[in-house]
Amino acid sequence: MAVVNGLNGSVTFAGVAIETNVTEWSIDFEGAEIDVTSMASSNDWNEFIGGRKGWGGSFSVNWDSAASEVITSSTGLADTAASLELTFFTGATITGNAIITGCSGSVNIDDANKLTYTFRGTAAPTWTAA
Repeated sequence: MAVVNGLNGSVTFAGVAIETNVTEWSIDFEGAEIDVTSMASSNDWNEFIGGRKGWGGSFSVNWDSAASEVITSSTGLADTAASLELTFFTGATITGNAIITGCSGSVNIDDANKLTYTFRGTAAPTWTAA
């Protein structure tokens, strides 16, 4: 098994590489389940079919007040979808169009200031293996 760590992971949004300050990212995939069990079913089990699919997630950065990579409403917060690329490690990526749906910040005396962005994908993403 080729287990890897998060070194060389990165985030690029709207063509802006954010990897210098990214501390983590996560992605979730979801699929709707549609209950098609009828009252005349011949067994005691529910029956389902798949429905629409979606994806989204978040990424966190160490906030740098001098960096131009901070996403604002002019670059995508709850705005038009832009290209988002999430890199696991060199060469392994998930790419798709997404909107930034939120941003929260935290300040802690014992840690770096952080911003966490949430995103929602639009249409299907593309997977690239290393």
